Amino acid sequence: AFVTRRRYARFVPLVSQCIRLLDSPIVDPKRDAQGSVEAIRKGVRDLSHGVVIFAEGHRSRDGEVRPFRTAGLETVLSERHMPVYLVLNEGVWRVRRLADLLFRVHLIDARSEVMGPFAAPDDVAKLPEFIRGLRGTLVDRLAELRAGEALPPA
Repeated sequence: AFVTRRRYARFVPLVSQCIRLLDSPIVDPKRDAQGSVEAIRKGVRDLSHGVVIFAEGHRSRDGEVRPFRTAGLETVLSERHMPVYLVLNEGVWRVRRLADLLFRVHLIDARSEVMGPFAAPDDVAKLPEFIRGLRGTLVDRLAELRAGEALPPA
């Protein structure tokens, strides 16, 4: 399942259906921050599998990694001890909107890389530092990719 904002829960082809099928936690952090944390907490407790969370939200307009919003990830890791994987997608930030996808698809030169597993600390007090380290790892690897380092072989 993946934690997703309320605005994607309806009327978004394929995405909305996946949200319902996977029983993904739905959040609205601007309108109800505490309710969003509770939705994540309930989702983590009830799901028999892992949870995908987009801690940065979206990439910035220039493709840089935004600061992580840590409440959701801290909630996931404090509720259930599980390995953490980072997924780095580079190149798709140029087509952030549907209109971009339709008219700028030729700009896509995308690469993806999965990093991990990273073992979350048992002590919840150490989660903020752990999450800062995850973001640092993601930012550093993005810089390496942009400097020309190839993806490792599959």
